[in-house]
Amino acid sequence: MSRCEWIVCERTDRWAAALRVTIAGQADWPACTPRLYEVRSLEELGARLELRPDCLVLINVDEANLSRVLPWLAAARGNYSGVRFVALIDHDFDSCGQDVADAILEAGAADFATSPRHLPQILPLARRHAAAIAARQSAAASDDSFVASVWFSLPWQADEREVP
Repeated sequence: MSRCEWIVCERTDRWAAALRVTIAGQADWPACTPRLYEVRSLEELGARLELRPDCLVLINVDEANLSRVLPWLAAARGNYSGVRFVALIDHDFDSCGQDVADAILEAGAADFATSPRHLPQILPLARRHAAAIAARQSAAASDDSFVASVWFSLPWQADEREVP
């Protein structure tokens, strides 16, 4: 099984370091331990996604980049349908945090975290995404039927192992 990959897009390494600690603290992580890649800009992120269009992407959002992240995320969501996006919202949005979270979700993020302490809340999404990728790779490798490959591509079926 290939390793699942996560891309962390942030100018610092604050969130990536917190993710490594969070992942290390998970005793029940599946066989696919995520490999973290760090990029510092949306341009670098786009280049990385061209190589790995099926990974989990975590984007740091702050006041300085919100106006660039929203349209980029909306466009990327259409261009990379196999990617799941998670927003890492900085604390500088204290007064309008829910509005920012709503806008980010509307733009295409699947989830968000507002603090490194909240990173364990995104792990179920990450596990489902990793399972869906593994199922797609397995279906492609074993040349399963078209119905099986479609079944495993459905996000709510990622944890299911039997095709109806």
